[in-house]
Amino acid sequence: MTNHDPKWHGYFAAIVTPFNKDGSIDAAAFRENIRNLLVDRVHGIVVSGTTGEYWALADDERKTLFEMAAEEASGRVTVIGGTTASRADRVIDMSNHAAAVGLDGVMIAPPPGSRPNVRELQCHFETIDRAVDIDIMLYNSPETYGADITPPLVSKLADLDHIAAIKESCASIYQQNETLRLAGDRIAVLGGWPGLRGLQSWALGCVGSVGSIEAQVLGSLARELWDSAEAGKMDRAREIQMKFIQLHQTVTAAAGTAPAQLKQAMNLISRPGGYPRLPILPLSPEETQRVSGALVNLGLEITGKELA
Repeated sequence: MTNHDPKWHGYFAAIVTPFNKDGSIDAAAFRENIRNLLVDRVHGIVVSGTTGEYWALADDERKTLFEMAAEEASGRVTVIGGTTASRADRVIDMSNHAAAVGLDGVMIAPPPGSRPNVRELQCHFETIDRAVDIDIMLYNSPETYGADITPPLVSKLADLDHIAAIKESCASIYQQNETLRLAGDRIAVLGGWPGLRGLQSWALGCVGSVGSIEAQVLGSLARELWDSAEAGKMDRAREIQMKFIQLHQTVTAAAGTAPAQLKQAMNLISRPGGYPRLPILPLSPEETQRVSGALVNLGLEITGKELA
């Protein structure tokens, strides 16, 4: 049996949630960002994930984002709603809403804060699987969530009715390989951190990547990396991957707290990043100058404004 839908393939952009200075959601900017990514031909988008500051959003706000994303992109690209929450009942409620408004799937990480063990994680995901009718992408990032969806556990979960994919963002490339070996024939394995290892993940068998800064700053290059690799144009694929690594090293890892640096980079090139929501602060003027210089070194033109 396989749960793998061929739509779960290629580059998925984990999109920002643009906020106004007063902390309200900038709906127009959110929609504009999705439209830009459609022009850039991403394979899919993930709404209200870690990059989307899900932790700063009320459940009803996340549902509203799902509705707007469905209106803008359903039927054009694969649309995934991030429904991670500390309790299974909240995950189920938001996941069922995502299904009702027409999203293609939901992405669910371990419940933040509780640091569950493997047995508890299995129970958590089995409880959700029984209560929803929508495809699920697991999200493994032990450094972020304090719990590890290990390859043997992924193999067990792959037999559930709705587990269709996993975003494997663990630091260990060995663990990604083990997940591929144990479950890659039944669910789609997508690599995290494409800014550092998107091409490597493809070469090892991942069918896609989920990333944030690549498409939202470098636009269509995110799609081109996958197209080049699949067409055997490896020189071009390696060239793009090296540009992604430069972007990660000089922007993602160089200033502020995520996703403030991504949002400021977007604002500087006239893409709708908006403000972060407290407690995350906008970049300082010194950090903004660092990001601006990095963007120029990447060949981008500074046409927008820094946040005031």
